[in-house]
Amino acid sequence: MNYRESYLQQEVDLIENSGEMPEVAFYEALYYLTEEEEGPKLILTLSDIKRLENAVINRYKTIILRDLEFANRKSSIFRGLKRAIINYNRLKKYQKKKNRIDPGMKKEIGRFLIEYIRCECEDISDKRHYRTINCTQEELEQFAEELGVNISPAKKPHLNGGAF
Repeated sequence: MNYRESYLQQEVDLIENSGEMPEVAFYEALYYLTEEEEGPKLILTLSDIKRLENAVINRYKTIILRDLEFANRKSSIFRGLKRAIINYNRLKKYQKKKNRIDPGMKKEIGRFLIEYIRCECEDISDKRHYRTINCTQEELEQFAEELGVNISPAKKPHLNGGAF
């Protein structure tokens, strides 16, 4: 790996491991790589910028799926469905701004949402007396609709176009 590639990969890694605001890490990386006095002062290609943008998208996806992973609900890293919805909306806004679309991501997030709801219902059926869904019914329904997921109580949850 050459000098340039090393700096770029380091920033990709930092973005993909950043906190809840990967977009901020993206702009910090751009500044560091191109302008910061003690930075490498690289001239980034469109391909380089796309790599950094992909890192932002990957980080958003990671934190959304983390909060839709039912097993994480007892962990300190868990933020819940409400945070997953917030981060999903941030991701959508970022992708729109960057003119980036990944239709497969909706399906993957939708599958995680269905599994979360299934596990939540199962746990409550087993006599757990509290819920872990920390958003309103309306927020949950809007999120599910956005993802193309049917969460109607009259039907078993499924992705539109195919049974779960």
